[in-house]
Amino acid sequence: YGRLSVILQYHYQIYELFDVEPEAFWPPPKVQSSIVQLIPYSTPPVKILNQQHFNKIVTSAFSKRRKTLRNNLKNILNIETIQEIGIDPQVRGETLTLMEFADLANQFTLQNS
Repeated sequence: YGRLSVILQYHYQIYELFDVEPEAFWPPPKVQSSIVQLIPYSTPPVKILNQQHFNKIVTSAFSKRRKTLRNNLKNILNIETIQEIGIDPQVRGETLTLMEFADLANQFTLQNS
């Protein structure tokens, strides 16, 4: 789960079609692979006020994987704002839902309007 996953969830319905065993590749990877289908949304599942701000928040949240939101977003949103949205600033970006990323991005947009 990372930046690409969040961006894809915003734009597409994602369906896992089937798994591909490691033995199908050479050399066999140490991970399980899956084939997925991406179907574009006619209307995105969450409301984003500003697409550039959404991309900035998501990119920043995953910029340093082992860092918390408090550290990764410190130059974008203050701790109090993150808490007011109902998100613990001590969590990592990988724990947030698409809706929580939308909430952070929309708050950033409102603060910068």
